[in-house]
Amino acid sequence: MDEASVPYAHYFRTGRPVRVAIHLGENFLLEDLAVITTMEDNRMRLELCGPGLAENGGAKAGTAVTVITDSGHDIFRCSASLETET
Repeated sequence: MDEASVPYAHYFRTGRPVRVAIHLGENFLLEDLAVITTMEDNRMRLELCGPGLAENGGAKAGTAVTVITDSGHDIFRCSASLETET
């Protein structure tokens, strides 16, 4: 399936908690909790709930992340990158 045709909103729903893995370095992966606040096309806005990112100095735009959620017996994940708010 072409990445552009993946219906992310079907798997990642507004208001649902997700786990976020933030790639802060070659050998450093930070896991934190977040809630999906909005979904528009294939973009989601997350509100981080845990203190992990702030305690580790934050992250820059372009930082690679993995977003993970589950639905009963299924686990869904997608790769993404951080963007600055506009």
